[in-house]
Amino acid sequence: YGHSHAYERSFLIDGHYGFSFEITDEMILDSGDGRNEGSGAYIKPSSHLSPHEGTVYFTAGSSGKVSGGSLDHPVMYISQNKLGSVILDIEGYRADITFIDNIGDSLDYLTLFKGPPVWSEIPDTSFFEGSDLNINLNDYVYDDGDLDSTLSISIEGGNQIISSLDSLSHIVSFSTITDTSGFSETFSVTATDPWGATDVTTFSVSVFFLKN
Repeated sequence: YGHSHAYERSFLIDGHYGFSFEITDEMILDSGDGRNEGSGAYIKPSSHLSPHEGTVYFTAGSSGKVSGGSLDHPVMYISQNKLGSVILDIEGYRADITFIDNIGDSLDYLTLFKGPPVWSEIPDTSFFEGSDLNINLNDYVYDDGDLDSTLSISIEGGNQIISSLDSLSHIVSFSTITDTSGFSETFSVTATDPWGATDVTTFSVSVFFLKN
């Protein structure tokens, strides 16, 4: 109870409602610094309200004066007896949060992402019998919290059209068995981020006969 004229910022935590000595490792969902270039941004897989995906707590009471206490709560990633203000920059499912002191220096910052990878519409496409078709699936998937290289992408579908997906580049190649033309088949692609959040989309591929 009471209040504090200090700056404190917690880890991404869930389920800690008691005394400081009652915190357990299971309550700290991410013990990193929350920085993209550090141990990585904090990630909440769901874009909507969803329980037990964690919260970052702030004490931002030092914009007028400082009079913090021991500043040693185990739930806090950082605690400072410094004058300053917290700046929130929110765009879509991304929040960049910075603690700036009274002379304009950044003393703490973090990034928080919410939501799974999202497919944009992959246009239906076609190619001629006897040729190949290549599609870079990275051009159609967006995940604000993860690099393309950290996503897992899989493809299903097709019978006469053969698909081959490079797991590193995410380029899918299409070809046909001989003597097949004039038809379409539907493919389903799934993107999964490192935390298991997924999105699925479908598109069609057609094959045309090349007349001599």
